[in-house]
Amino acid sequence: MFSAVKSLMRMSALRNALQLCVLFTGIMIAAGFLLGWQISDQIHDDIDDALSYRAQSILDSTTDSDGTPIWFLTQSETMFVGSSESYLPKNGRLIGPIKQNIFEQDGFRTIPSSKLFSERYFQIIQNEFLPTELEELELELGSTEELTEDDLWRVYVKTTPSGAIAAYTPIHEVEDALQLLPSILLSITTIILVVTLAGGLVLGLRQQKRISAIHDGLQKIADGDLSFRIAPKRICDDVDELMLGIDEATQKLEMSVRQLTDFSRDVAHELRTPLTQLRAILETAKNKDDMARAINKTEDIIRIFDSIQRISRLGSRENKASLEPVALDDLANLMADLYTEVAEEQEQRLVVTAASNRTIQGDWQLLAQLASNLVENAIQHAGAGASIIVSTKDNILIIEDDGPGIPTDEHSRVFEPFYKRDSARKGQGSGLGLALVKAIADYHGSEVLLVEKDDGGLLVEVKF
Repeated sequence: MFSAVKSLMRMSALRNALQLCVLFTGIMIAAGFLLGWQISDQIHDDIDDALSYRAQSILDSTTDSDGTPIWFLTQSETMFVGSSESYLPKNGRLIGPIKQNIFEQDGFRTIPSSKLFSERYFQIIQNEFLPTELEELELELGSTEELTEDDLWRVYVKTTPSGAIAAYTPIHEVEDALQLLPSILLSITTIILVVTLAGGLVLGLRQQKRISAIHDGLQKIADGDLSFRIAPKRICDDVDELMLGIDEATQKLEMSVRQLTDFSRDVAHELRTPLTQLRAILETAKNKDDMARAINKTEDIIRIFDSIQRISRLGSRENKASLEPVALDDLANLMADLYTEVAEEQEQRLVVTAASNRTIQGDWQLLAQLASNLVENAIQHAGAGASIIVSTKDNILIIEDDGPGIPTDEHSRVFEPFYKRDSARKGQGSGLGLALVKAIADYHGSEVLLVEKDDGGLLVEVKF
């Protein structure tokens, strides 16, 4: 039982519902207090206005010679049983059922019946006097016998030169109603809280089911099943988007693991050949020439590891602080200086056209490595008699040749580490040149495009 309650309390939706309930309760208490105060204040203001208006209306009516309003002179004693006004003229003869000391203080006040009405009034109410006349007044008075000494009355007293008038009205029913207001608000609050908690529980159970699905899915992924997916087919809310995000991250992780596996296999394969050759040379070494060949093989292996290390560092986005302004035209002209003679030795022609006049933010050494790898790749595969053109246009570095080119279906694969086309497997190279080009381009936020030319050959665009 305790574990079940503990599990429920861990539900985010239920906890949010509880927090909302606490907040709502506080708001309702504050709102109830303010509402009760405003309603009470407004009702009392309305009562006071009515009493003041009634008293003033009587005072403004016709008066006799001594200033007493005619309205009071026409009332019999029994009529004052249900009256809401009394008058105390200057001669001191009280007209009305209330006590004379009420007129000692002007203004508004709230007092109980016992302090407002005279004993004679209570005797009349209790049918000790004038029963016949009281029966005639029953319709006007209502249930006067229900009046108790604790009932509250609102009293207004105003003194004039000819006397003082008092207007009064019972407010115990109003006060009782105002006292019921907190209970009503409490009942409404309780109902809302119960509904909110029930809704939170339902939503919590629903969300808990989805969270459990996420937890189980992550556990399977942690156990090595990277093909497992947890997102529903239909994305409806932020939890579904979270599931979709987890699936996308898992898919990327699966691809990374697959690439790492393939990369490790390729590394082992590519190193096996030079290591085997190195071993054979060392086993049969007889002179300095054999040792020189062994050293060359060792340098080939070191170059492979250097390329792998550079690709790894570029993939981790390190050393961004080394970026500086680089002129694309200077990069193209550098290729002319480095590879014009190399191309001529291969019976090829290298042409450089630098017309960009653009400057980009980059690492000069890395960009030089990128351009060099592309030019070397063209020289190696274009064949004798080929023309290789290095040019710049806007923010684009272009290397093109009129050699055999690369089939379109292999354009994406040539950037994979250790990938070699069948026609290049017997040649020199580790298969890391274009992979390093791609890593450098990604490091600079650039794009490398391969375009098969209509008249034969390959065009490579690096868009910065």
